[in-house]
Amino acid sequence: MGIECSTLQIVNIIGYGITTKPIVELLNYYNIHCHIYDSKFLVDSAKQCELEHSMGICTEKNDKNCYYPLNDSINNNHIINSISIISPGINPNMPYLRFFNNIISEYDFVYFLLQHDKFIDRPYTIWISGTNGKTTTTEISTLLLQAKAGGNIGTPLVNLLDYKNLNNSIDYSLNMLFNYCINTQNINNNENQEKDKRCAKYLLPSSLHYQDTKQENNNYKNIMKANIWVLETSSFSLHWSNFAMPNLYILLPLSQDHISWHGSYENYIMDKINILDIMSKSGNAKNLFAIIPKDLYQYDFAKKIIDLANINIFAYKDSKHLCEYFAIPSKYANLFKEPFKLDFAMSVAGTSFAGIRTDISLIDKYKIGEYRIQERIHNNLLFINDSKGTNPHATLAAIKSYNIYNLYLILGGDAKGAKLNILYEYIKQHKIKVFSIGKDGKDIMLECQKLDIEAKFCKTLRQAMEEISKDLCTILQTGNEISNQNIAIMLSPACASIDQYPSYKQRGEEFWLLMREIF
Repeated sequence: MGIECSTLQIVNIIGYGITTKPIVELLNYYNIHCHIYDSKFLVDSAKQCELEHSMGICTEKNDKNCYYPLNDSINNNHIINSISIISPGINPNMPYLRFFNNIISEYDFVYFLLQHDKFIDRPYTIWISGTNGKTTTTEISTLLLQAKAGGNIGTPLVNLLDYKNLNNSIDYSLNMLFNYCINTQNINNNENQEKDKRCAKYLLPSSLHYQDTKQENNNYKNIMKANIWVLETSSFSLHWSNFAMPNLYILLPLSQDHISWHGSYENYIMDKINILDIMSKSGNAKNLFAIIPKDLYQYDFAKKIIDLANINIFAYKDSKHLCEYFAIPSKYANLFKEPFKLDFAMSVAGTSFAGIRTDISLIDKYKIGEYRIQERIHNNLLFINDSKGTNPHATLAAIKSYNIYNLYLILGGDAKGAKLNILYEYIKQHKIKVFSIGKDGKDIMLECQKLDIEAKFCKTLRQAMEEISKDLCTILQTGNEISNQNIAIMLSPACASIDQYPSYKQRGEEFWLLMREIF
C-alpha cells in the first residue's frame, strides 16, 4: 500500500523506458498518477479504456496511470500545469514537446527528492561524462571507492534510492517539487514568454540552497563509501537537466558524437559544460569540483563558461599530465594502455582533486568490459573487437594501439552526423585496409578512395568478414611474406550500430560468431 501524498497530483512521463519506468513505480507508490506518453502506445487508454495486449502494459483496474501515444497530435488538458519527466534519449527537436511544460530530467527529479533535511545520508555524487571512456571510468571509480554506480551504466537513479523506507522525506520533497513547478509555470505565463520546443524557462530553486549550508563544512575525505553515487552521465541527460548538480564532475575528452541529435558540435560541447554554470550558482560552490579537458579553452564559448565558473576546476592535457600532477604510481598506471590509461588516471585524479580517499590497490581486480578493444587469437590470427568504438576518436585510439600490425579495419554503421576525417590521415599513413558497412558505409568508402586509401563497401558485417578472408587467401596464394603474426582484423566501426543491430553488443557478438565461422 502506498503513502498518501497530501494532494492528488499528476506527472507526465515522456517516453516509457529503462529510465522512467522506476520513476513511475515510485510515484505510484506515493499514490501519484502518471500520464505516460510513448510511441509504442497505439491506443489512447483514456478514450478506449484498454491497451493492446502485445504492448505488455498493465491494464488492471488499480492501475494509477493513463497511457497515450507520443506523437504530434497530442491534445490533453492535463499537460499544462503538470510536471513532465522526460526520457533522456528523446530528441529536443520533436514537435510534440511543445505540448509539455515543466520538462525536467531524471537527474532533476532525484536531485529534488534528496533535498529534504531528513536525508542525513544524502549521497555525495560524482558525474562522469565525455565522449569515450565513460563506462570504464565509472566502473573504475566505483571499484576504487566501493561506491554505488548508476546512470547510463544501466542502473536508473531511482533504483539507488531506498524510497520505501523514506516515506516522510519523499512525500515532502514531492510536494515541494509540485509547488516549484507550478510557481515556475506562473512566472512564465505572467511574462508571456514565447514558447519554444522546451517551453518552460528554469531557475535554480532557492529551496535547494539549504543543502549547500548543511554540507558546507562537511569533510568529504571521511564520507562513508556507501553514500557515494558514481553516475555515468550522457550528453542527453545533461541536455535535459536544469538544476541538478554533482559534487564532483569528471569530464573525459570530447569529440564529435551524436551531432544529429544535438544539432552541432558546439551544442554538444555546450550540453557537456553547462553543468559548470549550474554548479556555480550553488551557495556551496567552493566545495564543488570539476576536472575537464584543457583543449576546451580553444573554443571561445566554452572558455567563457569555464572562466566564469566559481567552482574548483582542474584542466588536464592527457594521462601523462594527470599521472605526474597527482603522483599516480606507475605500477598501477602501467597496468593499462591507452585509451584505458586515461580512464584510470581520470578516476584517480578526479577523486584526489576533490579530496576523496580511494584504495588504489583495488585496481588489480578490474577487468575491461566486453567489446572495448577486446582481443582473441583464432587460428593464429589476432581479432580485435571494439564494437563499442562508436565514434571517430574511439576508433583512432584503438588503431593507434596496433600500429605494428597490418590492419584490416571494419568501419561503418550510423555515423550520427559525425565526420570520420580524423581517421583518414592515420589510416593512409599506416596502409590500413578498410571494409565499410552499414548506413554510412558507402560514403566512408568514397571518402577513403578520394584519399587513395584501399577501401571496399561490404554493406554487412558478414560480407566484410568474408571479403577479408578472401583477401588473406589471396595474400597466401601469392606467397606474400606477411605472416599471420603481423595481421590483425579489427572491428572498430566509429559509428553507432542502430542501423543494423539493437546495440553495439549484438554487433560485437556477431563479430565473434563470424570469426569462428569464416576463419
